Amino acid sequence: MSVLGLYLSDVTPDEAAAGFGVCAVAHPDGASAAVPAVVYTWGDPSHRLVKTSGRDGQVIFQLQAFGRRKGDGPPGWFAERFWPGEYGPTWVLDRLREHIGRPEYAALIELHIPLGDDGLPAQAALEVTVSGPSAGG
Repeated sequence: MSVLGLYLSDVTPDEAAAGFGVCAVAHPDGASAAVPAVVYTWGDPSHRLVKTSGRDGQVIFQLQAFGRRKGDGPPGWFAERFWPGEYGPTWVLDRLREHIGRPEYAALIELHIPLGDDGLPAQAALEVTVSGPSAGG
């Protein structure tokens, strides 16, 4: 599947109301160009929720964690969990809070904070620019 079909950039009115917005995310194939995606962030810079397209074309919300697997390779964003989008963003955010709020929750990877070129936490990891709802989402 092409990256343009993987990450979705159309924000629905319900997603915008729930706090989702569009921001540039790293190209999943490692290309230097960033791609727009619908993302939800909160006070944890090592996690984000990204709107993606599943194999059947249905919307899937993917919880991503930033870090590295077992200490190998450079840190990056890795998929940790998925929820179907068919129940809407409020339902997805409720499942996210349940998942991360469990006392036994532990990330599947060694977590890191994304850093910018200046060595400080990357603002892109901490902020989402909310754009107006689009008709296509």
